Amino acid sequence: MEEFVLKINVREKLGKEYAKKLRFIGKVPGILYGPDIKPLPIEADLRDVVKVAKMGENFIFKAETKDAKFDVLLKDFQRDPVKRTILHFDLYKVSLDKPVKVKVPIVLVGKAVGIEKGGFLDFAFRELEIECLPKYIPENIQVDVSSLDIGDSIKVEDLRLPEEIKIITEPETVIAFVEAPVEEEVTAPPPTEELKEPEVIKKKKEEEKEKEEEE
Repeated sequence: MEEFVLKINVREKLGKEYAKKLRFIGKVPGILYGPDIKPLPIEADLRDVVKVAKMGENFIFKAETKDAKFDVLLKDFQRDPVKRTILHFDLYKVSLDKPVKVKVPIVLVGKAVGIEKGGFLDFAFRELEIECLPKYIPENIQVDVSSLDIGDSIKVEDLRLPEEIKIITEPETVIAFVEAPVEEEVTAPPPTEELKEPEVIKKKKEEEKEKEEEE
């Protein structure tokens, strides 16, 4: 696969007004930063940033200015809440020979046996934070839940990843568990006319007794 290169330029100006002008001509403002580089305000073509966003936030690629080239990953980006267009993006500079911390999506595979018994699978934790060299960053972490019965769970400490990958997320974090089916509460039916009848008869007798005493 051919290496992807994102062409970037150092922004000439800062501020909201300049950012609006960039978006008007089809560009997106961004920032390039990392452990060994001073934060650098940048801009890039919107179409190219969209391509990078589709590749995933942990995809390693090249960002190139007129004077330098960097190994980077897309750390974050913001979208317009209505139009969903990308408004800003963050590039994180990495060193290919140094570990980097990233968050990788968790994907559940298999069908839990507890579901066949009426249970409900709760996907409680969806991202795993790891640390490894850039070349070992996985696209996702697959977790098999097929053995989970009602009341069972899978925690981070149950995962078995390659030795090149260090897990940062707390070991006791629950990834998924199977809940017992919720039993519907049975409500007692309202009293019928037959149940109310003794009370009516009793009241009628009391009224007749009071009438006799008056006579």
